[in-house]
Amino acid sequence: MYVDCTGPRSSYDESKRCVESLLFEARRVHGVRVKVVRLFNVFGPRTRVDDGRAVSNFITQGLRGLPITVYGDGSQTRSWTYIDDVVDALGRFFWSDSSEFAGPLNIGTDREVPVIEVAKYVQRCFPGSRLEFQPPPPQDPTNRRPDLRLARQMLPGWSADVTYEQGVERTIDWFRQRLAGQRAGVGLEASA
Repeated sequence: MYVDCTGPRSSYDESKRCVESLLFEARRVHGVRVKVVRLFNVFGPRTRVDDGRAVSNFITQGLRGLPITVYGDGSQTRSWTYIDDVVDALGRFFWSDSSEFAGPLNIGTDREVPVIEVAKYVQRCFPGSRLEFQPPPPQDPTNRRPDLRLARQMLPGWSADVTYEQGVERTIDWFRQRLAGQRAGVGLEASA
C-alpha cells in the first residue's frame, strides 16, 4: 500500500513503521528479543467512548440518540476484529506457543465488511436512529484486510471466530451498562 510520508495521516502511519524499525534494529544490534504484531480494526468492550473508532462511535451515538456518523460514502472496507479473538492470538504468540518468530505477524479477520454495512447494522439496533454522512478524512484507506497466511502458520488452529455482528451486540451490551452507570453517577473509567 502506498503511504504519503508527509500527508495528513503520516504521523500515524510512519510512527508505526518507525517503532517496528527501531525494534528490529535493537534485535540485530543488541540481540533484544522482540515480537511484533499488526492488529486490524480491533473493537469491543472496554473501548473508550471517545476513542474515535468507527464501531464505538456508532454505538455511543446510537445509545445517546445522536445521528450515526459515517465518513465518506461508507464503501471503504475494514476487517473488523473482536477483542477476544485478538487477545487469544496475542496470548499464543507472545506466551503460549513456543515460537521465536519475531514478526511482524498480522492479527485480524479476513472478512472485509464495508463501513456502511456496520453502521446500518448498529442503526438497526437503535430504532429511530439515522445515518449522517460527513466528508471522508484525507487519505482514508479504501480497504484494510490483513494477509493472515503467516498467522495461520505460526498459530495453528487460530482464527478470528467472532463475527462483527456478534461483536457489535456484545459491545452494545457493555456500552449500555457503562453509559447507564455514568448517568447514575458512576464514571466509565471507575466501572471498567
